[in-house]
Amino acid sequence: MTLPAHSRVGASGMSRWEKDHCPGSVQLSAGLESKAGYAAAEGTVAHMLGELALLGKPYKQWLGVVVVQDGHSVEVTKEMIEFVTEYKVTVDDLCDKDTVRHVEHKFHLKDLHPSLFGTSDCVLWHPKRKHLDVIDLKYGAGHAVEVHGNPQLQYYALGAMVTLKYPAQTIGQHIFQPRCPHSDGPHRTTEIDAMDALDFAGYLVASVRETEKPNAAVRAGDWCRYCPAAGVPGKCPVQEKLPQELAKSVFAAVPIAIGYDPAELKKWLDRLPILEAQIKAVREFAYDEAEAGRTPPGYKLVEKLGREKWKPDISARALIAEFDLSGKDLFEEPELKSPAQVRKLVPGKNDKERAANLAKFTVKESSGHALVHEGDKRPAINLSAQAVFARAE
Repeated sequence: MTLPAHSRVGASGMSRWEKDHCPGSVQLSAGLESKAGYAAAEGTVAHMLGELALLGKPYKQWLGVVVVQDGHSVEVTKEMIEFVTEYKVTVDDLCDKDTVRHVEHKFHLKDLHPSLFGTSDCVLWHPKRKHLDVIDLKYGAGHAVEVHGNPQLQYYALGAMVTLKYPAQTIGQHIFQPRCPHSDGPHRTTEIDAMDALDFAGYLVASVRETEKPNAAVRAGDWCRYCPAAGVPGKCPVQEKLPQELAKSVFAAVPIAIGYDPAELKKWLDRLPILEAQIKAVREFAYDEAEAGRTPPGYKLVEKLGREKWKPDISARALIAEFDLSGKDLFEEPELKSPAQVRKLVPGKNDKERAANLAKFTVKESSGHALVHEGDKRPAINLSAQAVFARAE
């Protein structure tokens, strides 16, 4: 049986579609292709490097390479390499000489439900301790992922137990999220009994069955931020009504000068993440529509402000000769400093003059497009038919 690339009821989205949250989101999202934004594309590239690192394959030579992922140009930066190295060290520290390592472990829980399948970033089996570790790399910086009670990790743990058939007694669940601050640090872990993972199977199957009901419940919550239907006008009935309900609530509590109802304030604070998720989803949907050649009236696509980079043929020797600099000033091991760093060393009365002096050594490359109001001064770009077709593939 050939499985699709992603399951509609996959582990990464379970915090959204589980039966106690919004099982109806699966049907609302049917037929909606979830376009990967830049952050998701960047995460995919980081995962690719993480896989190479855990397999003991070279990955540091990717530094500076621009990878085209899901229509986005993602540069492998020094920061990304450092975080991948930290991920590798974290996994290596969990291993001993008897540990069996499974990188990008694919599983299919077909005996529970044909749609239950996925891929774990890393699974470690420790035979002497009869202990299993499930590790999930999160490269996102915007939302800290909690490890305790995490349904995605429980899904992965169940997948590992059922398909690898190790006689595990305990399971360590790990989140490694290096770019998002958290009080417990970048590596967060919890341990559960293996029987708890098997008990989770019942809840997992019950949740899938809820998504299949014609009248599956639709509920708003933090999970809306990752719902493909959230940004599509008229698609989600809860999302459509929420702003109006909150507006009525705030007008009812206007006389703040003479006091207010703390319960109303709590209602606003509780629902702000939902509204923020809806705003984000609408922006992403509108951007994807514009990239597909269907720009909303009154808006246009423009080039993002270009990032200054060295021209391909520029050497440190040329900069030293031009500006009387030393090699020690120009390098931040092991590579040449960025144009922004070197510009501070270049002669000139002010930053504008220094930038002009350095300009012949640099080039500005846009990192993509932005959807802006038609009043923006930047010129609109004209997408070729070829570009639209390539994005739609």
